Amino acid sequence: MRRARHTCPAECLGAAPRRVIPHPETVIARIQYQVDKIRINEQIKYHTKEVRLIAEDKQLGVVPVERALEKAARRELDLVEVAPNAQPPVCKIMNYGKFRFEQTRRERDARHHSHQVKTKEVKIRPSISEHDYATKQEHALGFLKEGHRVKLTCFFRGRENAHHELGVALVNRFIGEVKEFGAVETPGKQFGNIFTAVLGPVKAKVIK
Repeated sequence: MRRARHTCPAECLGAAPRRVIPHPETVIARIQYQVDKIRINEQIKYHTKEVRLIAEDKQLGVVPVERALEKAARRELDLVEVAPNAQPPVCKIMNYGKFRFEQTRRERDARHHSHQVKTKEVKIRPSISEHDYATKQEHALGFLKEGHRVKLTCFFRGRENAHHELGVALVNRFIGEVKEFGAVETPGKQFGNIFTAVLGPVKAKVIK
């Protein structure tokens, strides 16, 4: 005799409940918000029923969102949500395209004027000549004056490994001679046949 099939709903078997598919306009509004991070025009309707409206830098009070959209449409402008966390949200009638252009320009200018600190490496050896030492020091000073860190690395090779104290003394001399523009951020450390120290720019001395 065949056993009857189980007719219990899917929820009884632990299956996930059926998902409700949102309205296409709602999906579009959500996607657009994720891209722009700012709600504009029709997107605002899915978030609130009333807004505190600003037009031409004048507060027009709390109005239904439909009325705010009509006012923006009559001016051939956009309704932009400028304070989404306020109760009710604050919206402003403006030219959204111009707003985004100016915002992008400000961000570009800020990136242009911002200074990115990099770490530049200067390599020396205990047997380095005075001429090469002076050249390395000039390079380090140039990096520090530009606002960059300098990783000072002293390599030991062959017989130099028997006299690490000479390399350490050379690094300390180097640090002392550039202290006007560079301060020790990471004290000298020994790693096998390498001795390193990191200098950071002295802000008051950075030349821009």
